[in-house]
Amino acid sequence: MLFALAGPALAQDSPSPIVSGPTTVDEAVAWSQATFADGSAPDVILARDDNFPDSLGAGAVQAALEAPLLLTNSTLLSPQTAAEMTRLGAERVIILGGEEAVGPTVVTELELLGVETERVGGSTRALTAVAIIERFFPNATAVVVARADAAEGNPTSAFADSIVTAAVSAVAHVPILLTNSDTLLPETGDALAALPIENIIVAGGTDAISDAVVDDIASAIDDGNSGTEESVQRLAGPSRDVTAIEMMSYLGYSSAADASRVLLVEGYADDAWASGFASAVQAGNGAALVLSNGDDISDATADFLSGAGVPLICGPGTTQSACDAASAALNG
Repeated sequence: MLFALAGPALAQDSPSPIVSGPTTVDEAVAWSQATFADGSAPDVILARDDNFPDSLGAGAVQAALEAPLLLTNSTLLSPQTAAEMTRLGAERVIILGGEEAVGPTVVTELELLGVETERVGGSTRALTAVAIIERFFPNATAVVVARADAAEGNPTSAFADSIVTAAVSAVAHVPILLTNSDTLLPETGDALAALPIENIIVAGGTDAISDAVVDDIASAIDDGNSGTEESVQRLAGPSRDVTAIEMMSYLGYSSAADASRVLLVEGYADDAWASGFASAVQAGNGAALVLSNGDDISDATADFLSGAGVPLICGPGTTQSACDAASAALNG
């Protein structure tokens, strides 16, 4: 095991969702408490609690550092997060994002807790993703490219595919870059050209990232060396829960039976990103991640789980009905 699992992550026969408070901060703390024993996480990753892009880049970093992702108010350190850092025995906090994301007062409060801080960020969400790669994965030969913007009138579309992308990033130790749906962001194109990229995963279908952007991605990594073949692979399904299954298949899980356990995460709520991203460290330790939609799981998800008989962890934000449906499928 990569880390000392706490009790809730091992329970299984008739699971109930991990209990958390109502906020994204609470959900991240709940995943940390379900994953790390007291005093077992000297490194902690910290991002803002009200927007997802900086946290998305934490997936591979969580696995590399064996560290939880925690969230905070941008202006003041959230007390639940401060208490969890103390429980974890945190010694270093990696802050993702610039000062608008996590402000200087938060840094001061962290220093008063006696922890070392390191900020990894840029002036935009895309540049923060680039900064994460430069700091932790400077020789990356593979990356995931995910959307950073939402479709008009559908704010959850911005992270619909990324809920599971963070898990893919953690399992494969592949960092993430961001783009707009219809245009390749220049800072992302520059990063792709600068890195020794051989493989790219595009997260989501053409509504998420257009074919024109995929063409630009391919051009950005084409070094003109006929002896080197770069590949760009799109992982997508007709819905976010089916995309999740496609991504699990990419990781080698043809069904849930190939995983050590299953994580069920609510995939359609306005704040679904928080629980999804915070679960990435569990996924990086051999778990498959699938999505629920309110009280239901899709037929495709039920088929993926069918008869696998592996442990189930229902994340904060999932309902008991969805948890029961997933458990029934796994044990059917």
